[in-house]
Amino acid sequence: MHPPSATPRPTTALPPRVAAPIAAPIPVVSAPVATTPEPPAPAPHISPDWRRSLGAWIGANRVYPEDARRNGDQGTVAVRLTVDRLGHVTSVELARSSGAALLDATSLAMLKNGSLPPFPPEMTQDSLTITVQVHYALAN
Repeated sequence: MHPPSATPRPTTALPPRVAAPIAAPIPVVSAPVATTPEPPAPAPHISPDWRRSLGAWIGANRVYPEDARRNGDQGTVAVRLTVDRLGHVTSVELARSSGAALLDATSLAMLKNGSLPPFPPEMTQDSLTITVQVHYALAN
C-alpha cells in the first residue's frame, strides 16, 4: 500500500444552487353566468283528422315489394319527413330501419314522391316535421 499523499487534490467549486422563482398562482375569476332556460317550443298542433288522413294515405299508397315478400322480409320502417301545408313533402330521412333495405327504400320513395293530404284550416303552421311508421307484415 502506498501512504496517503501529502499534497491535496484540487477541487472544483460548484456554483451555489439558486432556487427558481415560484410563480404565484394566477387567480381564476369567474362570474356566474345568468342563464334563463329557453322554454321548450310548443308542440305543433296536429289535427286528429289530418293524422287519420295521413294514415289512410300511407295505407293506400304502401306497396309490399314482391322481392321482399319472396325473401320473407317484414318489419316497421320509421321515416322522418317534413311536409308543407299543401301536402308537398320537402324532406325525408330514415329514422329507424326495418332491417330490410328494400322495405326501407320503398317507404322512403313512397313518401318522397308522394303528395300527402293538405293541412286543414286549424293547422296554421307552414310546415310540419313528423315521424311516421310504415308496417310490413306477411300474412300466415
